[in-house]
Amino acid sequence: MSSRQSDRVVLSNATAAKLIPKLQVVAGKGNLLAAIDHGGTHPRFGVFDADGKPVLKLKGRREPLSEGLLLELPTYERMPDDLGSSRDLPSYTADRLAEWLSPILSQTQFLGYAMAGPVTEDGIQVNTPNIWGPEVRNVPWRAMLEERLRMPGRIALGNDMWAAAHDILARGARRGYDVTNFIVITVSSGIGSKVVRNAKVDLGVDGLAGEIGHLPVLWPEDIIPGRRCGCGGLYCLEAGSSGNSNAYRAKTEADRLWPQGAAGPSARLLETLWGINLEPGDDLGTRVSAINHAVVRAARRADPLAQYLIRRTVRPLARAVAALEAQLNLRNFYFVGGFALGLGDLFLETLRREIVALGGISGRPTQQALELGKLYKVTVHDWGLRGAALGARLALGQR
Repeated sequence: MSSRQSDRVVLSNATAAKLIPKLQVVAGKGNLLAAIDHGGTHPRFGVFDADGKPVLKLKGRREPLSEGLLLELPTYERMPDDLGSSRDLPSYTADRLAEWLSPILSQTQFLGYAMAGPVTEDGIQVNTPNIWGPEVRNVPWRAMLEERLRMPGRIALGNDMWAAAHDILARGARRGYDVTNFIVITVSSGIGSKVVRNAKVDLGVDGLAGEIGHLPVLWPEDIIPGRRCGCGGLYCLEAGSSGNSNAYRAKTEADRLWPQGAAGPSARLLETLWGINLEPGDDLGTRVSAINHAVVRAARRADPLAQYLIRRTVRPLARAVAALEAQLNLRNFYFVGGFALGLGDLFLETLRREIVALGGISGRPTQQALELGKLYKVTVHDWGLRGAALGARLALGQR
C-alpha cells in the first residue's frame, strides 16, 4: 500500500466512535496550529507545528497523516435524512466538527478554516454554492464556529484560495516561484482565485477581491445544456471551465455522438463516457472524476474528442486570464486544483494556445503568452491545510 493510500482515513458519523480515541498529536516545534480545508469534494482536518510539519497521527502508525484526516461532511446534494432543508447545513456541520474535533482542538493555539466560496473580513460566509447550495447565504460562520468549538478569537476564516495563497507565500520561494506579486487560480470542481501584491493577500474592502469564478465571461457556445453555475448564474466562468463543467460537457457530447461514433477514432472514449451517468446521487463526485480521468487519459493519447473537450473547457478561462493580466499587470499565474494538476503540462499548453488565439496579451509579445503560468505542484494534498494554518497565524498576529 502506498503512503498516499495509507493516509486516507475518513472521520464520519459511522467511524467517529472508533476513530476519535485513536487520534493523537505528536511532539512538534512551538505552538500548534489546526486547519480545516472545507472544499466541495474532500474536506480535511490537520494539525501543524510552528515549522508547518504535520503532527496529527493515529495510534499505531509511525507517520503523521500527511494529507490530513478526511472529514465526511454533508452537502446540499448529500444531506442527512433528519435535516429539513439545506439551510440547516451550517448548524449541523458546526455541531459535527465540535463533536469530532474538540479533543484535538483543545491542544492547539489557532484554527485556520478555509471554505470554498467568498468570505468577508468579519467572518461572514457569503455563499458556498458547491457545498451548502445556492439558497444558503451570509452565514456568520466564524462566530458560529467560535461558539461551537469554544475558540473565541482563535479562528481565522478565509476561502480555499486564501489558504492556497498563504501556502505559496510560505513555500513557493523554495520552489523557484516569485512570491511577491502573483495570482493563484484553482481549477477543480469549481474555480477560485486570489491576488497577492507585495507579498500580501489582497482581500479588497470585504474580503472578496480577486475571485474570478463568477466572472460572466461565457459566450453562448460555451454554455452546457441544462447547466448553470452553483450560484445560479448562466455565464459564470465556473459554469464553463471547471472540472465539473468538463465532465458534463463530455457527457453531453457522448450522448450526442453515441452510437454513431462507435466506428470513429474516439470510440474507446465514447464507450467509456456512455457507461457513466451523471444523475444526482451520493457518488456523483466519483462519477464526475471518472469521466475527467477518462478524458485526460484519452487526450494524452491524442484522442481528437478529448482534445476538443479540453480546449472548449479551457477557452473561457483563457479569456479570464488574459483580461486579468491586462488589468492587473501581473505576470505570475500559479494554478492548483485537481483538474489542472491532472492535465499537467497539457493544461498549460492548451491555456497558452487559447490565449494566443484570442489575440495574445495586450502589450506583450506572443512568446510571453506562450510561457505564461506555472502549475503549483504538490506531492500530497496538504497545500490547503497548511495554507489555512499559516493564514490563521498571520491573521491573528502571530508571526
